[in-house]
Amino acid sequence: MSDGYVFDYSGVTTSKKRSDPIPGSVTKLQLVNKFGNVEVTHDPTKPLQWEWEAKVWADEEDRSREFLSEMELLVTGDESLVMELKLPESDSELNGVKSNLTINLPAGVELVSTNSHGGTSVTNMSQKIDVTNKHGNISALNVAEAKIECSHGDLTLDYGLEKLLVKCWHGDVRANHVNNVTVEGSHSDILITNVIGNCKLETEHGDMVLANCRGDLTLKNQHGDIRAKKVFGNIEAVSSFGDLAFAGQCSVLKVNNEHGSIRAELTNVEFDSIKMVTTFDDITLILPSDADVKMVGGAKSFADKFQPSSGAAKVDLDASHGDVKVKTK
Repeated sequence: MSDGYVFDYSGVTTSKKRSDPIPGSVTKLQLVNKFGNVEVTHDPTKPLQWEWEAKVWADEEDRSREFLSEMELLVTGDESLVMELKLPESDSELNGVKSNLTINLPAGVELVSTNSHGGTSVTNMSQKIDVTNKHGNISALNVAEAKIECSHGDLTLDYGLEKLLVKCWHGDVRANHVNNVTVEGSHSDILITNVIGNCKLETEHGDMVLANCRGDLTLKNQHGDIRAKKVFGNIEAVSSFGDLAFAGQCSVLKVNNEHGSIRAELTNVEFDSIKMVTTFDDITLILPSDADVKMVGGAKSFADKFQPSSGAAKVDLDASHGDVKVKTK
């Protein structure tokens, strides 16, 4: 069931196609679609144009053709182009509807796209994109800045994202070769790799995995693990009902957990502070033997492992109902 339609894509199929050029003067595109896929790109080797294909399935050909004749893609505007799908009212005799859009834009166009019950793909956009998708996947490749909202679908983002703001519910987020990432998710796994800037990630009922992150990490999770390796910025992480593991270099490490373990293996020797707290599991910290740290609080029993200077960073480890381990290498 979706927006009043129940689809099994059986019976008689009818279809129609439309296409038109897109003026080179366009600076913004706003589009609204449903029940199909949207592909938007800038490809200088191909004509600037849009193509629309509509299909309808029904048991009777007359019913299929009647509904198809009332489906319209309304296109208005010049510099600010608006494309909106118009559908007749729901018909219980229909077995399926599809509305697919393929668009090749001039360089430098801002995109605002809304789609449902289909996927959205955006590539090679030098201006901001604002994409909302329900019940379908989103992919973005080589775009400068992105604001994305997705529910019941996955996000895949690769290359060139200067600033990425994502909200995702009931779908996974994968981002690679990006910069300055903010993700708010629920029932979402998050995989982030090769980040130049900072990451601010939040999810529940899903895992976080990060690798090769050059900026600061602010991470919040519930009912899921957090794993980050090859990190080179400050880390602040909060979780419950999941295990946390970090590897790399950071000046500040601040971690709070409840029903899960914490493990950190750091390779730098100078720090500002390290504080890790969990309630019902263990803490393991691995540092270089020449790390300039002073063990305090729950880590005080490991003080003889290090030779701190007068300005050494404090290390405080607290596992209320678990073991604390400090190792050197």
